[in-house]
Amino acid sequence: MWINFPIKLAARNKWDEAISLAQKNIGSVGKDADGNYVDASVGSCAEVIAASYILDPNNSPEEGPNEQQETDVPSADSGAI
Repeated sequence: MWINFPIKLAARNKWDEAISLAQKNIGSVGKDADGNYVDASVGSCAEVIAASYILDPNNSPEEGPNEQQETDVPSADSGAI
């Protein structure tokens, strides 16, 4: 599958830097027919970059003021009052 989208040159430079770093972190993924080590594919690197971004708690939006949080306060219906 191919995904094509336009990006500016500065974004392309950061993308290439991120792919290079991911390839270094993943390491070689095997050898080709000639015995040369093979780097991780761009697709594998993109998956690692996306997973890293998603799992980083700093990238999750904070709860808004309208979202209710659970409390341990007993309600009138529970008979605990």
